Amino acid sequence: MINKVVLQGRLVTDPELMRTKAGDSVCNIFVASQRRYSKKREEEKVDIVKCEAWGGTADFICKYLKKGSMVDIEGGIRCKKWKDENDKTRVDQFVHIDTIEYSATNNSPHNKSEDTTE
Repeated sequence: MINKVVLQGRLVTDPELMRTKAGDSVCNIFVASQRRYSKKREEEKVDIVKCEAWGGTADFICKYLKKGSMVDIEGGIRCKKWKDENDKTRVDQFVHIDTIEYSATNNSPHNKSEDTTE
């Protein structure tokens, strides 16, 4: 089976670095990506996709990217299940980032991070 996502878009908000109790870096970002949806492919919609990075990739994102940054992402779909305060099962789906790169439209001396550390 294949679980592969390739996504290009812009960050909707500034990334925020968080740490687990064990001290691991983690960062959630939201990426706006356009898609064409009409039969003639003339109309576009924007999807907001939740993405998650760990380790050096999370550190890179928080250090070099900001709201509006254009990025190219490769990763896979992940799901987390949990019970809320009413004992109802909730599911969160997101793209786990394996690699992230500045898109060609960004001007920066730092252009790539390929840390797959979780």
